[in-house]
Amino acid sequence: MERISQLNTTFFKLYSELYKNTKFLNKKQLDYMSSKLLEQYKVEFEKVAVVKAISDKSELYEFNLNYKHKVPKRFLFFKNRIAKILGKAVQREVQEYFKSINDFNNQ
Repeated sequence: MERISQLNTTFFKLYSELYKNTKFLNKKQLDYMSSKLLEQYKVEFEKVAVVKAISDKSELYEFNLNYKHKVPKRFLFFKNRIAKILGKAVQREVQEYFKSINDFNNQ
């Protein structure tokens, strides 16, 4: 954000100087110079935005990398083991239920 602020300050000064000197320029020159200033501002702003995006992505990547290293793997395996045990218990209960229904229908 600081670089954008500096960029805006710089271009504000350039526009100010341009409009202070409008009495020395004809309309065509003024329009041309202001359009070129705007084009250059867009280019500079895009550069700042890309550098900021790269910085943000890099920071996010490092954050995610550190997060993955800080989450204990045993906890995740433990959680998966519990899920497997619960899944097997549910499967047994479902099989018993359908077996009891099947036995009831066969009587």
